[in-house]
Amino acid sequence: MALHRLAHRQDENFVTESFAHLLRHLLRHEPRVAVGLIAFLTDHRLDIALEKADTVTVRTQVTTDEARPDIEISTAEALVYVEAKAESGLGWEQLPRYRKALDADGRPSKMLVLLTRHTTDDREQASLADTDRRWYEVGGFLNGQLESGTWNHSASEFLVSQFVGFLQARGMLMERVGW
Repeated sequence: MALHRLAHRQDENFVTESFAHLLRHLLRHEPRVAVGLIAFLTDHRLDIALEKADTVTVRTQVTTDEARPDIEISTAEALVYVEAKAESGLGWEQLPRYRKALDADGRPSKMLVLLTRHTTDDREQASLADTDRRWYEVGGFLNGQLESGTWNHSASEFLVSQFVGFLQARGMLMERVGW
């Protein structure tokens, strides 16, 4: 949250970059969690073998001839574009342009994921996504990992808890309610 206050004018980019940073860290240090998160994010359409986690690349704001997706997750066989929205809606023909860029790629497996805070009003565009997720679902997945408590790298639990706390502070994830 402290860093977010410095970048409040770049809110959506900050959320995207923070998530991508966390995903890269997890791929490097917590491959089990990372491949699980990618599988969850893609509705299990991209299941990466644990031993291949080091072949996954995560980049942000990749420019193609057609578009600039927020996050690109790629392997030799698969390409996933993630459009991450914190508050704003979809841009003009945004997902059709991403779909066109994906179709131009030669990899056998291609996917478009829409990651939003709320359901989008632009149902026609949203229907072009192969799957859609909400930030609270991502936060719930990460919370589950925190509860499991098995970490390979000392900073991993800290980074995951900071990101979950960030989502909570932004109202993108509610705290669990108990008795």
